[in-house]
Parts: sequence; C-alpha cells; structure tokens
Amino acid sequence: MMPFPAQIDIWGEVKEQMLIFIHGGFWQEGTRKVVSPIVVPLVKRGIAVAAIGYDFASSSNPLSAVVEQVVTAVKYLLNAYPQVRSITLGGHSAGAQLAFKVNSLLRSPRIQKLALVCGVYELSELPHCEIGTLIGLTPEEAKKNSCDAMELQGTGVKVLILVALKDSPKLIDQSRSMAAALKDCGITTTYQEFPDLDHFSIIHGLRREENDHTKRLLSFIELM
Repeated sequence: MMPFPAQIDIWGEVKEQMLIFIHGGFWQEGTRKVVSPIVVPLVKRGIAVAAIGYDFASSSNPLSAVVEQVVTAVKYLLNAYPQVRSITLGGHSAGAQLAFKVNSLLRSPRIQKLALVCGVYELSELPHCEIGTLIGLTPEEAKKNSCDAMELQGTGVKVLILVALKDSPKLIDQSRSMAAALKDCGITTTYQEFPDLDHFSIIHGLRREENDHTKRLLSFIELM
C-alpha cells in the first residue's frame, strides 16, 4: 500500500460511503480544515469524511502538479478503503476545479458523485490577472487545467453544483455555464442558487443542518 499522505484528514468510521473534499483558495492558500463544518452532520449519518490538502501552485509547482498530487491522494483513499462503494468527490472554489479534474483523470466507478461549490472551471483569463501571476499560470497550463463538461462523459457520475449569488459575477456565470454544458452532455446535474450566501458563508454555513444548502448537500451525498 502507498504510504499515508501527510495532507489527508479522515473523520468517522469508514464504511460504505465517503465524502472526499478539496479546499479552495485559488491554489495558493487555504486549508483542508475548511471541510470541518460538514463533518459532524455526515459522520452521525455513518458517512466518513476525508479532507485533502495540497502543496500550493507556483512557478516551480505548476497547477498540473497540484492536480497530480490530489489524484495521488484520492488513489490512496481508493486503495486504502476498498469497502467504500459510494464516494462523493467535492470541492469549494479552486477545490471544485481540482475535484472535477481528478474525477476526469481517474474515472473510477466508485466516485459516483461530484459536489461542486462556487467553483472556478474556465481558467483562460487567469494568466493575465493577479491570481494567475501569483501561481505562475501559463496559457498552456490554463488550457490544460480548465474543465470541459465532455470530460465527464462515460463516467456515470452525478453532479451537484451549489452557487452563492453574493459571489463574484464571473464565478456565478461559470457555474451556470458548466451546469448547462453538463446537462447538454447527458450528465445528471442538479444546480441550485442561494441568494443570501457569499463565497465563504456557503461553506461556513454547512455547520447548520437547518440551512437550505446544507440540506441540499446532505441529501445529495446520502443518496446511494
């Protein structure tokens, strides 16, 4: 078995279901602890949670290397816990991009669902702005690591896209476009917007089970 990766936290008894979550931070900041609000509601439902961290992108650690690092971590979890039959791969912000690309590359039938929260999917403009400059993102890397709905064809994965309407208009537009493209590709996709949430409150609010977006995420993950 591969050695246990240092940047994975696991909560709960690992049974048949697991959420693997990847944090955001535009590939240059953030922590896997961001998943903590959803841990208690899932663990008490018998669903384990694994949070993956990663080395931040830079000119010496390109985004493709970050994607490969997360692929390796998910492979570890697949090998270490063969009893898990249903995996939801989730991510917030840049973590949604990483989750999408990991699923596209691995194409494991055990990864049955993708939960994408306030994601960034189209990276072509980023090399020309501060975010891209800070991580050394080249146009070639941006093209390679952008998300295309057609990548998920044939995977059988179901997708949930959650959007905060107090988020950046460009991110909202990207989520709407991705949801439409996935549906056009015949991929089962649920899309839901939340008018009172922003880029961060949508994650922090997951600690409250009575919140609409928490209910939506929990019901999606629980579905076998």
